[in-house]
Amino acid sequence: VSKVWDTKTAIIALILGLFWPMFLIMSGRLCNIPIYVALLILACGVMFSRKPPLLARGILVGLILGLYASFRFEGVVFFAPFAYYVFREKSEPSSSLVKKCTVVAAMFSCVLLLISPWLIRNYMVFGTVTPGTSGGYALLRGHHENATGSGAPYWDPNCPYSDPLTNLTAPVPTSELSNRSRDYPTPQLELRADKWQRATATDFIMNNPRREVMLTFNKAYLFVVADSTHPVGRRIVVWGPSLCALLLGLYFFITRGKHDIRQHTLWLLFLLQLSLSLVFFVLLRYRMAVDFVPVAFLAAYLTRTAATVRE
Repeated sequence: VSKVWDTKTAIIALILGLFWPMFLIMSGRLCNIPIYVALLILACGVMFSRKPPLLARGILVGLILGLYASFRFEGVVFFAPFAYYVFREKSEPSSSLVKKCTVVAAMFSCVLLLISPWLIRNYMVFGTVTPGTSGGYALLRGHHENATGSGAPYWDPNCPYSDPLTNLTAPVPTSELSNRSRDYPTPQLELRADKWQRATATDFIMNNPRREVMLTFNKAYLFVVADSTHPVGRRIVVWGPSLCALLLGLYFFITRGKHDIRQHTLWLLFLLQLSLSLVFFVLLRYRMAVDFVPVAFLAAYLTRTAATVRE
């Protein structure tokens, strides 16, 4: 935060973060969310610094995003906002377009370097270059006849959680299609399941345009406002502060920060996560992963408002 605004704003953001409902929920669970949230924040801190030179920062950010992609493959996609920053930033006025292209190429090469062991492993196992075999499941989970827009059914305290795809007819046993049971007898069956899931989801999308429009709006609501399918995320004490931070943060950005390329980059990270959720499905932890963006802008809004009042 101090790289974008100042130390006072950073302190306010730290205090907010210590008591932020989304972060408290996240820190109390054994999952990889805190890791890739920390990596995204670290990548922002490195890129927004004035030192070292732009090329060195690009390489460091590429390595950080490559490490992120080792936990979640969308880390590769988050390369885009940082590439945008490289092309737009003016910390080195002498930087030519060729040099900036070199920085972006070096950054992307570092991302590929970190994920190359997984790509090589998958090629050796499956006989084809593939980032993974969960993409079909993720797409189908967000696009089927009983889809809610979330990765879960509508919340019912009297019913335990159930996988929304367990009742679908498939060419392989449904237990093997579940992301909670990934013991496929052979790699070929795993690839077959992934291909079937992707084809089934695509077929549903193409044949149900009206339903898809409604699902898109529902996903946007679940991500931006409140995840009503989540037993904790549906509580106003959790989603209320995040929604307020988002609205006040956007107001601050529009009125005071729309010419700051660093602030553009932060919102691009948030929008990219939202876009991924619209394509696939929403889970509360997907919003958690980028909630640091509205929190940072809320801190900036509070700091500037307090300064204005004192004047």
